[in-house]
Amino acid sequence: MTDVSTDTVLATGTTTSRALNARFSDNLNLLDFGADPTGASDSTTAVQNWLNATTTHNKAGYAPAGTYSIDGAVSLPTGNFTIYGDPGCTEFVCIGSGQFSATSLGIMNII
Repeated sequence: MTDVSTDTVLATGTTTSRALNARFSDNLNLLDFGADPTGASDSTTAVQNWLNATTTHNKAGYAPAGTYSIDGAVSLPTGNFTIYGDPGCTEFVCIGSGQFSATSLGIMNII
């Protein structure tokens, strides 16, 4: 397999080419953490790791359209973080023992 991570691309509607590895690291995609957007499988661990990474790497988290099943406890990060999804198309559904909890929130942006 050929490594193309440093190849440059010009995104539609833009004027500046950037390396693929730079473009893909702009945001943290929930699917890259193993979440299931169909809701058929539990995405608790993927969602927790994704949320933690938003603060660790100081990057926005993107949850693509889908239904993500949460069947365990998800703790919201204590630092500043931003997460967003596709309006009206992204939802987190708590099933079984699923729950979101926060002990101390900084600035949280949910777009």
